[in-house]
Amino acid sequence: FPLSYLQQGMIFHHMMDEEGETYHDLFSVKVAHAFQEIAFETALNELVNAQEALRSTLLLSGERPLQKVHEKVVLPLTLENLSTLPECAQEQAMATWKAQELKRDFDYDQPLWCVHVQILGEQGFYFHLSFHHMLLDGWSVANLNTTLFTRYMALCEEANSATEANAKTTATEQAKTTEKANNSQIQVNPARLSHYIALEQNAVEDGEDNQGLRAQWEASAKDFHTPWWLTRGSGNTLETYIDIAPEEQANLTQLARQLGVQEKSLYLSVHSALLWMLDSQYPVLTSVVTNGRPVTQGADTKLGMFLNTLPMNISVQGNSWAKLIQTVESSSVSLLEKRYFPVSEVQKIAQCDLSASVFNYTNFHVYGGLNQALSVSDVCLEEKTNFLFETSVMHSPTGDARVRLKVDDAVFDQALLNRLAGYVSNIIQAMLSAPNNHIELSRLFDEQERQYLLHTVNAKQVHPDTFNNVIEGFQQQAAQFPNKVAVDDGTHVLTYQALDQLSDTLAQSISKKQPLVGEFVGLYMTRSCELIVSILAVIKAGGAYVPLDPAYPEDRLAYMINDADMALILT
Repeated sequence: FPLSYLQQGMIFHHMMDEEGETYHDLFSVKVAHAFQEIAFETALNELVNAQEALRSTLLLSGERPLQKVHEKVVLPLTLENLSTLPECAQEQAMATWKAQELKRDFDYDQPLWCVHVQILGEQGFYFHLSFHHMLLDGWSVANLNTTLFTRYMALCEEANSATEANAKTTATEQAKTTEKANNSQIQVNPARLSHYIALEQNAVEDGEDNQGLRAQWEASAKDFHTPWWLTRGSGNTLETYIDIAPEEQANLTQLARQLGVQEKSLYLSVHSALLWMLDSQYPVLTSVVTNGRPVTQGADTKLGMFLNTLPMNISVQGNSWAKLIQTVESSSVSLLEKRYFPVSEVQKIAQCDLSASVFNYTNFHVYGGLNQALSVSDVCLEEKTNFLFETSVMHSPTGDARVRLKVDDAVFDQALLNRLAGYVSNIIQAMLSAPNNHIELSRLFDEQERQYLLHTVNAKQVHPDTFNNVIEGFQQQAAQFPNKVAVDDGTHVLTYQALDQLSDTLAQSISKKQPLVGEFVGLYMTRSCELIVSILAVIKAGGAYVPLDPAYPEDRLAYMINDADMALILT
């Protein structure tokens, strides 16, 4: 059956990443339990036989990529014995394997996952699950781990009971242990992955129960404004965590009840306010992860990718916290009705990239029972997406909440990320202390930063040179230092005098062809000496320049050209 649109997008972004790390996820955990190979392999085999996703490979040729489910696959399990190494060497071996694994590319003719176990001896073992994110969503990973280890522990208990030939173990107790193990056997899941694909295709075609979805997105997309950082490229991932204090979490839960909303809407409002602080001129446009698991038997425990990331446009300015939260709640309900309409189709309609930011809210309560039966530590999930800014809210089975901020270091540095973490705390405090107060941007900064912005950044400064406009100022500089270097792009160098003369010549040339006073002129150029010459020439001719980065998508360039009604484009 076909891949979902989101799965196709994940494969595309993975292939476009030269390092191959985008959407290659790696879940690791240290288990404080002596490793029993037979029990573990038995449990893993049962899980693979029960779940279609774990027996799937991809067919990428043809009009649309397909997911092929096999009746049997070779178990992708490897074992590594580290028990003879000292603890520090074990830690190093673990880190080395993880680094190498994340560099390993996927073979689409084989299952897109594997399990690697590093045996530590009496202190337990490391469990690593490496997988392509298009195969499993977060809930599926939680279900996989819970199901696997619940069955594993039952088989271990049965094996231990059978070998204890002492007076304390009665036949009745052994029978109970065996019955418990039999009851825990993993059953084949009746749900089908193809059902979700059918629901998605029905939404794309405006089928039954989805009439008018495309028209709704066409109307919504008219108000979309992408933030300034979208065109800054991509680099490596930086992340930080904000632990929500239990008392604070209790107050958030109480506020959600008072307002009659989901707790998720409070955290999505925090995310929205945080983005507004970064780009406060426009409503916030952010993607939100939505769950599309079909309402069928076995769907809640089905392993697969049932997610979508749909855009939400949120006006923060002028609202009270309570009003913002209620608006977000209403928008979330509306988004739920559109959850099967692919984000790739929304991007085509909106003619814009929706990967600037994303919000994800998780509460994997399925881990609750497992945590009581198994002692684990060093839980880690390494993942990289194509989003430049991510806010994830994660609830533990005990009710603790944690906010994770992930950013791309091509846009945000560590210092700014640390400030953003502080803003999260400020936003939550402002929301809880006075939910009916209007949201004030300046009140979300720390006092020291607020004073700096008000009295230092906004302080009136008088330039030592006086001139009426940028051209006059540039010409004063050119007259004073004609032979000094004005522009150096690494290939060419221009002095102030040469830059002035070249821009004069170009201004006169383009003015003869077309009057540019009050007109927009596109500059389709990379960062170069020619770009600076063109900027000055357009201003001298009375026009306004509009940078057109050749790296922009064609649809975005076409939109900018049409929107600005450009009189001329220089290349």
